[in-house]
Amino acid sequence: MDLGQKLYDKAPEILSRSAKEYLKKYLDSEDFEHREKHENCSNENKHKLMLQKVEFLFEISKSKEETDFAVKTAIKWAKNVFEERKDREKAAFEIGNILNHLAISASIRNLPSECSCKINFPLILPPSPTPFKILPKRVRVKIAGRMDIAGGWTDTPPITYELKSPHVLNAAINVDGEKPIKAEIYPLDHLSGLWISTGEGTLRCFETKNEIIENAQKPSESCSLICAVIVASGILEKLESKKWSKDTASFCAKSKQLQFESGDIKFGGLFIQCHSNLPHGSGLGTSSILSGAVLAGLWTLFCKKFSNDDIIKAVLKVEQYHTTGGGWQDQLGGIIPGIKLGTLSSNHSVTYRILPLSKSFEESLNQRLFLIYTGKTRLAKNLLQTVLLNWIQRDLDIVLAFEKLASEAEAAAKQIAAGIFPCEIAESYHEIKKKLAIGSEPIFIGDLIKDLKSAGIVEAAWIAGAGGGGFLYVYLKENISRTDLENHISNFLEYSLLKVSSVKIDNNPMEIEIH
Repeated sequence: MDLGQKLYDKAPEILSRSAKEYLKKYLDSEDFEHREKHENCSNENKHKLMLQKVEFLFEISKSKEETDFAVKTAIKWAKNVFEERKDREKAAFEIGNILNHLAISASIRNLPSECSCKINFPLILPPSPTPFKILPKRVRVKIAGRMDIAGGWTDTPPITYELKSPHVLNAAINVDGEKPIKAEIYPLDHLSGLWISTGEGTLRCFETKNEIIENAQKPSESCSLICAVIVASGILEKLESKKWSKDTASFCAKSKQLQFESGDIKFGGLFIQCHSNLPHGSGLGTSSILSGAVLAGLWTLFCKKFSNDDIIKAVLKVEQYHTTGGGWQDQLGGIIPGIKLGTLSSNHSVTYRILPLSKSFEESLNQRLFLIYTGKTRLAKNLLQTVLLNWIQRDLDIVLAFEKLASEAEAAAKQIAAGIFPCEIAESYHEIKKKLAIGSEPIFIGDLIKDLKSAGIVEAAWIAGAGGGGFLYVYLKENISRTDLENHISNFLEYSLLKVSSVKIDNNPMEIEIH
């Protein structure tokens, strides 16, 4: 491998390690209070222009040499800013954060087509052989939640494509007897525009394609995720993939009033209503699964022929387009039946194997697995950025932790297939999550786990999803019931707001109803 190849492949690592050095300068400073209030305006403007140049160079780089030049320019910018600024502690902090942002951007810039929102985006699906003769009044989709048992984080781009053998073990689950995630799609005859209700009291209307596309890439805006799903679904217009590039301004300029078409039937409006029984930041994969529900509903209404694999792939692209950067395990977990082991094929496609469960073992799981809602919410994207930076820096212990996640997922699958719940691996998974992202186990949750174990209530307990709040999974000891769990929790004032929910393995996790 030549020097150019090394720099190209290691661009994120070089930037991230440089960021780490500047952040260390900030943390090592003895004088945090001292801040110069005024900067030389000419230097400040010069630095801003140079940073814009750096960002532009990364944006247009397509070769090893161009990426090499962008990295060198970024390091030069950082050095100049740090040397010329008077408030060096503050400068070091700002430089470190900017370099980290550039490192993450560089790491996900050239993702495989299976994941990219620049290649084969949106997905172009063939028409259904049986289009509607009369447009349905409503399409309703209900999908299960996702319980991750082992291997999470190994599904996250770019980690999943750089790790030798990523594996995730998870399950589709009903919560308190219901499929918790729902989407309803209504065609509108006498009302134009795209109307979206998120189930949180929000109702927004988008009148043009331009509005939808702009909102789709602003994760903090209401209805942004659903707008990203609309773009990814391909229903807005039959365009070539390249015209849907995030960078394409010309397309936005040509936006016009929305006009929908299902087969030979045209209509001017669309209403999408979303609902989840799960609290925000639950850790059960709600956002990705909801994206899958909306896609399935849209493709059904618009007479597209699609498979579960199409949904999994499209949601992965939605995550990148929406700039939230999630992986493939959530939609796999919610859409594919039962407990399954997911991985990637040689061409980067998501593949999976559904594990056989005896009736008695499945009944035992349904009786002993429960959710405890901790009342704490978290934003997965913040934890995701921490994990990505840890991976990018390629510290040996972090690389080994990811390899352990993948190998233990495979080992856990073997135990499940043998009728044994992998308690030790689930708890090892919990510990690795804590290592990869500081803050994934708040003190309150750590204390709760210790208390439940010391009281002989649970065999295993581990945080859901990225952690940081949301649900805690628990696997009860034999002969311990839900009532025993709830009674124990009710004895402590600090646990009085906790809510216990039942879990049932779902072997038919996605239902599509046409009315």
